[in-house]
Amino acid sequence: MSVLLYLLGHRAFRARRLVAALWVAALLLVGAAAALFGTGVDSNVTIPGTEAQAALDRLSHTFPQVSGSDAQVVVVARPGGSVRDPQVRAAVTDMIAVLEDVEGVELVVDPYAGTVEDVINPGGTAAIITAQLDRPATEVTDALRDDLRAPVNSVGARLPEGSTVAVGGSTQVRPTSRLV
Repeated sequence: MSVLLYLLGHRAFRARRLVAALWVAALLLVGAAAALFGTGVDSNVTIPGTEAQAALDRLSHTFPQVSGSDAQVVVVARPGGSVRDPQVRAAVTDMIAVLEDVEGVELVVDPYAGTVEDVINPGGTAAIITAQLDRPATEVTDALRDDLRAPVNSVGARLPEGSTVAVGGSTQVRPTSRLV
């Protein structure tokens, strides 16, 4: 066996350029096949018959509005400011109204409504706005992602200088932030 391995190594060394070219060609071929025939990743996992799957199914039937994915917008007030300032509050409230009209958005959690705790930090310097969608993250289209980003970009222009707004979440919205 060692003689065969020696011969293989010796011949590979003598034809090292050819061997390297064959490896590069094989890697390119595999990469091209993956790009051409690959379907991407899917994070939708179901395991029928398990208690967890039964609970998820029950949740989607009982509360269909929370069975989809979500997008989160974080607004951070300028240093020394607050998200409760009238200018910030007006911009965020307008953004929420636009988000509620986006097709595919089921529910938008208003941080000023007072019905949900912990969406404004104790110091009042940051707030989280959550937009609950009617579909799982794997079914969120690029058009919907753009529709979710548009009001965030417009609110950023209306915030006081030094404020920040960022969007992200399980919708695979590419995180963007805007420092005003």
